[in-house]
Amino acid sequence: MADFVRTAAKLYTNEYDASGDLSDISLITEADAVEKTTYGSSGVREFLGGLRRASFSASGYLDYAASVQDAVMFPDLGAAVQLVTIAPETGNDGDPAYVMNEARTLYTPGGEVGGMAAFSINGQAAGDCVRGTIMTTGAQTGNGPGTA
Repeated sequence: MADFVRTAAKLYTNEYDASGDLSDISLITEADAVEKTTYGSSGVREFLGGLRRASFSASGYLDYAASVQDAVMFPDLGAAVQLVTIAPETGNDGDPAYVMNEARTLYTPGGEVGGMAAFSINGQAAGDCVRGTIMTTGAQTGNGPGTA
């Protein structure tokens, strides 16, 4: 396996690309360990994978004047389910991506005296997290009859 340095991960929340504002993105996927130990287990506990869940966290830098992070992130807190896509590599065609319907559970704008204004967000999957592939990105054009 080749070593990999993350320099261009992507996070899309609905139609907003938050990547240019972020310095950290983490996806957490896990499953409950459901015990099924019996007398026939030879003194060893046995487990099966149970209910799955996914969440994410991200943090970055906040610019109230030139960016829309606060205008996008704050209203999403506790709002209806949002679509979130995380691409851990570059977000280019063919790269892996994780997609979930997310309930935003945390938005924290802040920072320390003399430091960069910062923010962090957390969200829980409202359902399953699906692994897929980034297909075509960017604006597309075409010609011919039809309705856009």
